[in-house]
Amino acid sequence: MDKKEQYKGKGNPNYKGGEKEFEGYIFLRMPQHILARRNYVKRSHLVWYEKTGELIKKPFEIHHINGNKQDDRFENLQKVTRPGHQKVHSKIAIRCKSCGEWKGKKHKCLERSRDIGGKFK
Repeated sequence: MDKKEQYKGKGNPNYKGGEKEFEGYIFLRMPQHILARRNYVKRSHLVWYEKTGELIKKPFEIHHINGNKQDDRFENLQKVTRPGHQKVHSKIAIRCKSCGEWKGKKHKCLERSRDIGGKFK
């Protein structure tokens, strides 16, 4: 065995068991799997496939109900369309930088910044 072969896979000190993280999601090295893209499978898609037998293809996506991208329990996963997924995330409240309160579409700071015609100043 030459040095190059010696440090491949499990022989490499940086080997993480065939698992990697990208943008908060967990990917598993499974080059032969039907879901594999560039030798890796998104773990949430694998869990969904194993439980339902469904492949996640466009226009569908997997939504993590509790917002934790690494919580791939089946009960935390939901199959949604891309527009539906965007709608779910647009409803998530954010904290107002002006007053510190949680805001939605009818936030008081937004109301104060409108003029008589209903348009923003």
